[in-house]
Amino acid sequence: MLLRMRTTIDIPTPLFKRAKAAAARDGTTLRAVVLRALEAHLATPAQTKPYRFDWKGVSLGMTEEQIWESMKDQDRQWFLDYLKEKRKP
Repeated sequence: MLLRMRTTIDIPTPLFKRAKAAAARDGTTLRAVVLRALEAHLATPAQTKPYRFDWKGVSLGMTEEQIWESMKDQDRQWFLDYLKEKRKP
């Protein structure tokens, strides 16, 4: 048994008119046009952007040399890697 949900959506008038015209041209219903469009949209994998961390520094009241000396080796390497990535176009 196919379950159905009933809902109400607001469609801008120009888009509604285009959809109604497409339904009439195809000899189908507005419901069928909307369902096809929704199926097509959901069948396309989402284009996600990779996460990008924006570094925003704050003053620690230390010189760069003091900060560098206080870092652990792995943190130093992470920071160097980060700077290399940031320089890439």
